[in-house]
Amino acid sequence: MLVRHGHAAEGEAMVRRALDLQRRAWGPSNTSVASTELELATLLSRDGYSVEAERLDRHALAVFAASLGTDHPAYGGALGYLADVIAQRGALDSAEAMRRRTVTIRVAVRKDAPELLAILDDSLHGISAGENQAVIERWLETAYLRAPTLSQVTSVYRVEIGLVPILVVDAETA
Repeated sequence: MLVRHGHAAEGEAMVRRALDLQRRAWGPSNTSVASTELELATLLSRDGYSVEAERLDRHALAVFAASLGTDHPAYGGALGYLADVIAQRGALDSAEAMRRRTVTIRVAVRKDAPELLAILDDSLHGISAGENQAVIERWLETAYLRAPTLSQVTSVYRVEIGLVPILVVDAETA
């Protein structure tokens, strides 16, 4: 909420404080702590790639894997957050592979809903492998592998951007 209203620093400070309190109360391997780590990582990566965000995402992913297993939707969600950060770093192939894995994890049905499982199974069996691949491709392209942000572009081209004023001055004096 604070971030949306232009108070990102205050929001980040509050999440860091909550994370510190949670870690002291429950330890670093608690799933609630891991969820708060994901929230902080999201804040840190809002303007581009963050080493700390990637570290937090990886830790949260490990906590969910150890506590809930790699087929749990919370693990899939954490993997999706990590894929976003990896994509910001420019490792699009790795990010896409992670996104593909999240698709298989996040389409889950509770065991106490067998009717829903039967409906989904019947529906999914009616989709060809090609149609399934096309849906995944569209989803990955539109939802997660976005165009780079301005901060990402300036980060990658900072040397070139820094040279522009020098070249302009040099051209004017020549």
